[in-house]
Amino acid sequence: MTDATSTDILDWSKGRPAWQRDALRQLFTTGAIGPEEIDALTELCKSARGLASPRTADVLTKDHLRANGGSTAAVALLSVTHHVGVNALAPEQTVSFGLALTVVYGQNAAGKSGYTRILKRACRSRSTEVILGNVISGGKPLKAQATIRYKDGATEDLHKWHPDLASPAPLTAVSVFDAHSAGVYLRDKTDVAFRPFGLDIFDKLSRVCGEVRFKLESERGKLLATPSNLPSLPEGTRARAIIDGLTALTNVEGVRAIAMLSEQETTELHELRAEERDARSADPKQRARELQLKTKRIESVAKHTSEIERALGTAALKDLAAAAEVLRVAQGALQALRKSVLTADLLPGTGGSVWIEMWEAAREFSRVAYPEQLFPAVTDGARCPFCQQVIGTDAASRVAHLLEYVSSSAQAEVNRADDVFRGKLSSVTSAAVDKPDIELIRTEIAADDPALGNEVVDFLQTSARIQRDVRDAVRNGTQLPTGDALSTPAAKLTAMADSLRKRAEQLKSASPGMSLGAAKELQELEARVVLAGHLKAIDDEVERKKQISVYAQCIDDTGTKPITLKSTELTKKLVTDRLQKTFKDELAGLQFTHLAVEIQSAGGAKGEMFHKLAFTNAPGVLMTEVLSEGESRTLSLAAFLTELSTASGLSGIIFDDPVSSLDHIWRERIANRLIEEAKKRQVIVFTHDLLFLKLLKDGSEQKGVECGHQYVRYSEGQGAGVCSTELPWVAMGVKERIGVLRNRWQAADKLHRTAEPDVYEKDAHDIYGLVRESWEQAIAEVLLNDIVGRYRPSVESKKVRHLHDITPGDCKIVEDEMTECSRWIRGHDQAAANGTPFPKPASLRDRIDALENFTKEIKKRRKSN
Repeated sequence: MTDATSTDILDWSKGRPAWQRDALRQLFTTGAIGPEEIDALTELCKSARGLASPRTADVLTKDHLRANGGSTAAVALLSVTHHVGVNALAPEQTVSFGLALTVVYGQNAAGKSGYTRILKRACRSRSTEVILGNVISGGKPLKAQATIRYKDGATEDLHKWHPDLASPAPLTAVSVFDAHSAGVYLRDKTDVAFRPFGLDIFDKLSRVCGEVRFKLESERGKLLATPSNLPSLPEGTRARAIIDGLTALTNVEGVRAIAMLSEQETTELHELRAEERDARSADPKQRARELQLKTKRIESVAKHTSEIERALGTAALKDLAAAAEVLRVAQGALQALRKSVLTADLLPGTGGSVWIEMWEAAREFSRVAYPEQLFPAVTDGARCPFCQQVIGTDAASRVAHLLEYVSSSAQAEVNRADDVFRGKLSSVTSAAVDKPDIELIRTEIAADDPALGNEVVDFLQTSARIQRDVRDAVRNGTQLPTGDALSTPAAKLTAMADSLRKRAEQLKSASPGMSLGAAKELQELEARVVLAGHLKAIDDEVERKKQISVYAQCIDDTGTKPITLKSTELTKKLVTDRLQKTFKDELAGLQFTHLAVEIQSAGGAKGEMFHKLAFTNAPGVLMTEVLSEGESRTLSLAAFLTELSTASGLSGIIFDDPVSSLDHIWRERIANRLIEEAKKRQVIVFTHDLLFLKLLKDGSEQKGVECGHQYVRYSEGQGAGVCSTELPWVAMGVKERIGVLRNRWQAADKLHRTAEPDVYEKDAHDIYGLVRESWEQAIAEVLLNDIVGRYRPSVESKKVRHLHDITPGDCKIVEDEMTECSRWIRGHDQAAANGTPFPKPASLRDRIDALENFTKEIKKRRKSN
């Protein structure tokens, strides 16, 4: 992806929702977004609409534009080390890669696929595969782990890989081509057929949008499936219309106002309920008599509450307080008189209320003792009512003063005020608040009108409290209560009684049934009462609808049309005549000239701008129905290499069995193309095809391209994926074989010195066989100048001119050495009488030396010619 394209995407992203800008940042920096990141992006999307707690997005900026796979420095793999958990691969095995061409050879089931699966997950690949553990081991598979070493330009780094960890950006610059991705380039327009390098970020963003949308729709689906718990109300009522019309915009306070009944409507509801019960009565006239009796009971309660209100109401308490004040004033005046009339020599309390009571008692006794005299009797010889001694002159004078005090107007005023106060106090304290039948009638009232029943209870309780407060104040000499506002429910009770009387009269009439209008009004009021009881459910339902509505907005935010439009715009910019020419050049390089094929636009959807390969002269014909496997693979390879031409760097590419099942013609063409590519970038080829291996080795040698190789094999002791730098024997040239033979000879020489002869001889037999095979390879590769080769279909006719230097001596050396080797290989039985001892290690070493000297001599001779 070019810098201009990256900047264009950055500018475009500023118009996208914040969570998509966060997703773009992750795609640019890590190349992948996992399940946890999808959850976080979903919460970001919801947060922007108020469905989740506030969150801050980490949006794409110019600092993040080191695009996915967009490093301008070439990225090359150095090695991949398997630790545990990938298929049946042996642990701690490393496959190493050179910086030019590396061929990783292994037979089927040797373990190559395990390593390529790791690289497909870590690098840029059109397809990935699920990585299983060793499922046939009998134990629990371990979590896959590997280490990938790579170079990003001049910097070496490593990645501790496991399947759930996103790859670092440099690794995503390395591209993988395999049998799965090959088909992508040939399918119809509903699949990706061609994608300019780096623009798959739109594809990934679209997939992220799809995953976020899926989660949002799932959550919204749960909301839609949540039961509302709303009441079932009669059709045609206003309350039912409210329930049916609930939306996210419903004013809940307005619903609450409609649901709550006024006091008058509550009374009307009770009356209508009673009227309904009356209408259902089996004997209307008996019901009328019952209502008449009930009317009288309620009227009695109304009368009782009125009497209590008169006795204990605010007016009565004010009158009582006024009488108490008059008594207090009169008592004050009398006290003043007492101070002036009563002398200090009198006993304490004289003239007080107790003393007055004693005086009045003495007066009553005097009327008995002296019925004809006025009290106090002080005539000569008269006796005191208390001590019954004769009253002397001084005593008579004192009694006269006391009579003056008692007979004063102040005392009379106190007496009158006290009488008034006590009368009013008696009215308050003796009022009968509770009556035996009141509770039964109150319960009866509450059955018809709970509020009125409670009001009666409150009235009676308040009245009883007022009585207690008055008694306590009089007893304790404290201030009398002024009284709470004691509001009698008599009027409401009277209204109820009148209503009952009216119902009784209706029942006595000829048409006692409930009118249609009354029934409808009752239904309306009942529905509103039910509505009032479900206000919480209504609140919850309105909130649920609000959330559903907001979820719909969030889901709209996941739409991919803007992504598709931008992807289409940028793809059209990049898919130019230059790219189409590149594709044609690739086909020409692969000698694919017998069919006219071109890159065509296939439209776009969900953020992806599709292209496909199509026949120029038959665009409606499916290519997969016409092409052979070799043609398909060749076209796919050309499209793959064309796609890579859009990248800004020359990072490594990996081919997994690119010529599987193809014939020798296509093998050779593809081998030549990959060798050419290895001249400018790292090329890694995994293959099980010996011919293809040979073609790559020979071709790279001819074209001066460094070719490394790795051998992946299965080991009984270790398992699959065991790696080494040596190729299998059958794929080795003479030089490599001589190296192997010398290593084998050293081991055999040690056996000769330390083990039994049979052990040495067994190993030496095998080495003699390998030496003989190496002479056969030397004949083809060195003596005959590699004109023909095993697994190679072509004959190198240009090399024939070098064969003129072959001498009879060369032929004799070959014949003698092969004869000597043949004597000691398995399969040639020795005559029992021969008696020739088995060659010692020195003789075996001579055979290897002879092979090496022969090849060196031939090469030296031809190099000088």
